[in-house]
Amino acid sequence: AAEPTDHFRIGSITKTITGIVAKQLVDSGVLKADARLFDLLPELMPDSRKVYRDLTLMDLLAFRARFLPWTYTDSVPDPALFTGDADAQRLQLMQWAVRQTPVPKGNGFHFSNLSYVAVGLMLERATGRSFRELVQQWGRAHGIDFRFGAPNVADSLDTWGHTVDGTPEAPAADPKLEWLLAAGGISMSLPEHAALARIQ
Repeated sequence: AAEPTDHFRIGSITKTITGIVAKQLVDSGVLKADARLFDLLPELMPDSRKVYRDLTLMDLLAFRARFLPWTYTDSVPDPALFTGDADAQRLQLMQWAVRQTPVPKGNGFHFSNLSYVAVGLMLERATGRSFRELVQQWGRAHGIDFRFGAPNVADSLDTWGHTVDGTPEAPAADPKLEWLLAAGGISMSLPEHAALARIQ
């Protein structure tokens, strides 16, 4: 049976936390809401599609970018194509993303994990600190011990996730989940989740 102190990977609720940290940085003047992705990360510019070149922090937070709705179960890109640690690979994922054909305009709302991967990179570049550090600092100020990745990787007795067919996921590092750090990589306990909901 799960205990109150057990951790659960909260998936896309991570985006709420990423948005809170982004707002805090904007409110404190460290980052502007209209800061452009390519101004903070100019190395993304080569071979990028023109449609992505004026994207701002607010565009990304509000899903106004026309990125693919990519997730860790997608077969491309192949992790074997990327090098370095998870942080280096996250940047390589965005270099791949800005070369992809944009989704159709539609109504202007385009849910994509890639938008929040980009936000995480922008927060890091604006502050010179890792996304993990920024999230944990905010968490400490609010009595929340944020963790990252699948809980059973750090402790096999903590909660296990499951596949779409209900098969338990054994402890294993997944590079694609690491890429999604700012979009879906946080885990926390249920009491901490309740605290986050009250704050939000």
